[in-house]
Amino acid sequence: MRKLLFLLFMVSMLACSTSKNTNLPVLKPSQQEAKVLAKVVSYENPEGLTIDCGAEQCFAKIQIDSVIEVGQYFSTSMNTENPILVYFANGMEKIEPKEENTMSVSQEAIKPKQSMVATIKLEGEHEGEPIYKVGQYKKLK
Repeated sequence: MRKLLFLLFMVSMLACSTSKNTNLPVLKPSQQEAKVLAKVVSYENPEGLTIDCGAEQCFAKIQIDSVIEVGQYFSTSMNTENPILVYFANGMEKIEPKEENTMSVSQEAIKPKQSMVATIKLEGEHEGEPIYKVGQYKKLK
């Protein structure tokens, strides 16, 4: 009987541990950020906005598929039905690993129709449309 109970316990533990999605990269949002699963819809260049971030395309529209985690001071309810305007703080080009302020920084290039896990933060608005900043992202394969 004990062996049967132990076996049932082990099977239930295994089932619980495999039901979690462990394929997502580990990105921890700050208190003002949200961690989202999103897809790049298109590159954008809002008229009147000139922000040099070291890459050719710095703005994009992304479609939020799901909000994974929200920092306690993330102060907005996001519209997940329509694409949102984002600014990529480190650009959208590939960055080789390097040391920057004692943090290791690297990223893969990301293009339209590709999915990612990202941390975003509300930065302001342009012509009534909210602009979010993508701080970190990891492209999903």
